Amino acid sequence: MTLVLMISSGGAAQSSRMPDLKTRTSVLKRSPAVSALACRPDGTMLALGRYREVELLDPVTGRITATLSGLVNQVRGLAFSPDGRQLVVAGGNPGQFGEISLFDVAMGTQIRSWRGHRDNVTSTAFSPDGKVIATASYDRTIRLWDPVTGGELKTLRDHTDSVFAIAFSPDGKLLASASADRTVKIWDPASGKRLFTLSDALDAVNTLAFDPTGRLLAGAGADRTIHLWQIDESGEGRRIRSLIAHEDAIVALAFSRDGKILASGGADRNLKLWNPTTLVETHAGQTQSDWIQAMAFSPDGRWLAVGRFDGTFDFYDPASGRLRK
Repeated sequence: MTLVLMISSGGAAQSSRMPDLKTRTSVLKRSPAVSALACRPDGTMLALGRYREVELLDPVTGRITATLSGLVNQVRGLAFSPDGRQLVVAGGNPGQFGEISLFDVAMGTQIRSWRGHRDNVTSTAFSPDGKVIATASYDRTIRLWDPVTGGELKTLRDHTDSVFAIAFSPDGKLLASASADRTVKIWDPASGKRLFTLSDALDAVNTLAFDPTGRLLAGAGADRTIHLWQIDESGEGRRIRSLIAHEDAIVALAFSRDGKILASGGADRNLKLWNPTTLVETHAGQTQSDWIQAMAFSPDGRWLAVGRFDGTFDFYDPASGRLRK
């Protein structure tokens, strides 16, 4: 899950085969900013959030298979349902409202759309059982929704500034949130109760991600530091490791599905790959053409998609850190 820059306008099944880089670049290099990415759970589709639309791509060919349109502003959050049949798209108008839309992926049609929050939505997530959609907003709240009706289930209030990112633990028992108030909070989504607060960051926390075990939580942000917290079975959390990892704000983090790689990227236009156990850098990707705003691993770990502010995106080989060709 990542922080996506507030932009009011855009300026106008697993597979061993890899994307066609030349085709993809020629089609998308002049497109509006890529502000969110999500990979379908079976690896057969990649969703890219842009200004007022979402592109659905075949990750093998890099070709657009459908475009979801009719959105009010920049797309800032994307999440597939666990079965891959639905896609939640989040955004809204800054200072006015958040917009949450649910799409049928196969049909490319909108199931429903509703407005919630008093400011635009920055991040969204499906619970692992598919029964809850969570959204975070600049209005300092997190809201839980029923995907069947669009009805609000709970509002979680405890942050004192904008909430930039949210993530469910793999078992769905915990929900983590990252905020401009320099904290990460851990919630019980069933009750809406805040369980504890992690206050180690020195500046806004922009992005966070659980590893596949749910016992390791990574967070990063404006302090340029990756923080790793151990989440104990007793329901407590403690920082076990931290490292100043970039030369500017970190905007995106992502764990590989096997938990062996942690990817980071941000405003310094650098992509880095880490051993999450030691926080030793394993590979540095090529300097990017612009800020990295979003990242997504394929389920089989064969590629990492990276989206940028200038509208471009690419696939990288996580094993080498190199651009896939």
